[in-house]
Amino acid sequence: MIRKFVNEGELITGGAPVLTINSAANKDWIVKIGLPDVDWVRVKKGDHAKIYTDAYPNEFLREI
Repeated sequence: MIRKFVNEGELITGGAPVLTINSAANKDWIVKIGLPDVDWVRVKKGDHAKIYTDAYPNEFLREI
């Protein structure tokens, strides 16, 4: 982790950055996300995902 913008219990607006992270290794990333209940029912273990960032909205960083 490079920088932590907020602490546990703090209120932030949607889309506000929480952490800045960096890694040179290819397989050491753990991505935790929040999904609405309506989306949880469609996600299954082993499903593939593409990770996008706001900085490059038309390019995905990694397909997992």
